[in-house]
Amino acid sequence: MAGARVFRVEFRIALARRIMNGESVSALSNELKIKRSVLYRWRDAGMGRNSASNTLALRAWRLRSFCAPVAAQASPQEDGRGV
Repeated sequence: MAGARVFRVEFRIALARRIMNGESVSALSNELKIKRSVLYRWRDAGMGRNSASNTLALRAWRLRSFCAPVAAQASPQEDGRGV
């Protein structure tokens, strides 16, 4: 008997985005051999819905993904510290 598959956070996020962009959950489920319920949980986590199945990693990713563009735009000369 094979063990449970473990998916990287980046993979789960990519699939959540595909679902949010309109791809069929059933089609993805058939293509990747991942249960639809799992895909819906990943989608819900990516949308910020409260669910007992949301993982800490997905929540952390969401925070980083929203903060990273702002941090990348700021440079030491622009932050007011004059460094």
